[in-house]
Amino acid sequence: MSRLLKVGLILAVVLSVALFFAGTKEKNEVPNLIGIWTNQDSECVVVGDLQHHEDTSVHTFSSLSFTFVIKEQRGRVFYGTRTTTKHTESVVGYIGPNNDTVHFADHDGYFEGVINADGSMTIGYLEAGEDSQVAAISTYFKK
Repeated sequence: MSRLLKVGLILAVVLSVALFFAGTKEKNEVPNLIGIWTNQDSECVVVGDLQHHEDTSVHTFSSLSFTFVIKEQRGRVFYGTRTTTKHTESVVGYIGPNNDTVHFADHDGYFEGVINADGSMTIGYLEAGEDSQVAAISTYFKK
């Protein structure tokens, strides 16, 4: 094998390793969620005595606009508020170990979501109480 070919192979290996670790470092950075997150509309089905929606005694398909304000984040954990024109409540949560999922809760329900490649978050919400039930999904964008 010629010396030039050996040098080329060594450079290719070094470059490949450097690119691998550069990509790994970026993937390991915990996303900063602090800020204001809004949706246009959510797809939801609701029933019962509700804080963010008009009360209903039958299952009702609906759409609502929400605002999340993530006030503080330390590492993977964070807290803030979720607001509609009707109600504001506190939320607490965390970012998953691969930095591509979010999980949080308010006083009566749970949120599960993904952090999309464009930085938005698609979040589902479930509430299963004696007085109310909610299932909703929406994509949120940081202002």
